[in-house]
Amino acid sequence: MGRPRGTTTEATSFSLNKDVLARLNAYSAQTMIPKTKIVEKGITDYLDKVGFEQNPEKE
Repeated sequence: MGRPRGTTTEATSFSLNKDVLARLNAYSAQTMIPKTKIVEKGITDYLDKVGFEQNPEKE
């Protein structure tokens, strides 16, 4: 199932510790949740937890 039409996404690249990547791969395979969704949720939860709100004027 893909993303709804009109959704804006941007490709990015980053490195992860091998242990973290192995856990991500295993969890994704076990739950059938795409790695992108897991990473997006983790980043969103972290930014919400630390109280970061993006200032739209500085984009």
